[in-house]
Amino acid sequence: MTKSWSWEKENLTWRKPHFMKREYELLLHGQLVASLRQRGWFPVQAEVFEGPEAMEPVLRVERKGWWRQKLHAKTLDYRFPQMPPADLSWRGEAKFKFDNGRSYSFHPTNFWQTQWELCDSQGICCLSIKRNAWNSGGEVVPGAAHLSPEEMRFLIYLAWNIIIMKMDDQAAAS
Repeated sequence: MTKSWSWEKENLTWRKPHFMKREYELLLHGQLVASLRQRGWFPVQAEVFEGPEAMEPVLRVERKGWWRQKLHAKTLDYRFPQMPPADLSWRGEAKFKFDNGRSYSFHPTNFWQTQWELCDSQGICCLSIKRNAWNSGGEVVPGAAHLSPEEMRFLIYLAWNIIIMKMDDQAAAS
């Protein structure tokens, strides 16, 4: 676990440090705060680790289904919200509903799916993500919505995982 999680209103950067590895790092001012590692091929399972020396994941995410896909998120950290499986559209759009009653929608904002937005149930932007053209990372910009630090981290991890899945789908299609 990192010392401080006071980055909820700071811009963050996802990067892929190794070309051949299926791993991404979340950075704040150049410091590692979390990493997302994929394993398996069918289905791909992603695990999120917080901090530079974390040995145990805090979140495990998996996409299941062929035509009607669902995103399954298993929280392994008691501070994160619980979420039933969420429907995923072919474009990567998803609606998350948490056990605390809050709900969010995640969708691309441009045709090429390089810009994404996550909004709360009132349509207020919680965060926007812009991935770079070479699929090696992206920038996370927190929005105007007020979220708990745990919910914000959870949403950042879920959103980036969906973006990675869509990048993989686009690469396979080409």
